[in-house]
Amino acid sequence: GGLARIDRGGDRRAHFRTLREALYAWVDGTLQTEAHTPFDKFSAGVRDALAAARAPGAERVLVVSSGGPISTLIGTVLGLAPRTVVELNLQARNTGVTEFRAGAKVVHCVSFNNVPHLERPDRRDFVTYT
Repeated sequence: GGLARIDRGGDRRAHFRTLREALYAWVDGTLQTEAHTPFDKFSAGVRDALAAARAPGAERVLVVSSGGPISTLIGTVLGLAPRTVVELNLQARNTGVTEFRAGAKVVHCVSFNNVPHLERPDRRDFVTYT
């Protein structure tokens, strides 16, 4: 179906349903606009960033990013379908921490979406998504 129009202050579920549909169209290659990088090119950029982080001499690397590149990297490491990458992205918590470990030949996703800095009673209301 087509993308639904969301007014400001609208239904949260409708917002995320529309966002999911738009992201599916993006990863499926059916969302074609000059304003947005195609998903395959975006994914290639994420893979290039991973290669740069694994460059000789890199021992511990901190990368600060958003849910899109992080979920795309997880999808790359785990061999996930693009639509599954979208689902991961929509589950990403703001300020969530994801950890990867890289060996000589393989990269492993050790953890995803952790928010230990918010797991206190006085901070639980600060947990937000996407």
